[in-house]
Amino acid sequence: MNESKTRKRPIAVWIVSVFYIFTSTLLLLFTCLSFSGAVSIPPEEMVRLNSLTGIDYLFIIAQNCMYLAAAIALFRLRNLFAILLGISIATIEIECFFEIECFYATIFDWLLLLTICIYTWSLKQRRVLR
Repeated sequence: MNESKTRKRPIAVWIVSVFYIFTSTLLLLFTCLSFSGAVSIPPEEMVRLNSLTGIDYLFIIAQNCMYLAAAIALFRLRNLFAILLGISIATIEIECFFEIECFYATIFDWLLLLTICIYTWSLKQRRVLR
């Protein structure tokens, strides 16, 4: 009985898990549809997509799969977000820092992941996560 009480999912775990499952699934779907040409894309965005290589698409898909895996692991009360933060920092594109919108999005992503890592660390200390 005591074990089940400490293993209850906090509301923030539900929020983070649902958010990342939803967004990573949508991003994976959009990436696959845009790569296959199944969706029409505005000409301004088409220029950026045409500059992406197969390796870029591979990294985008792999990173979104990791987001999905981390969200599912968190829902199962396990932690993968620290690994995801390390991968996210290690795979930053240098040219992204020359585009201000991309720079802000990257910094926001890192801060969000860092916040989730701190939160999951506190859950680990309270023995909620395995």
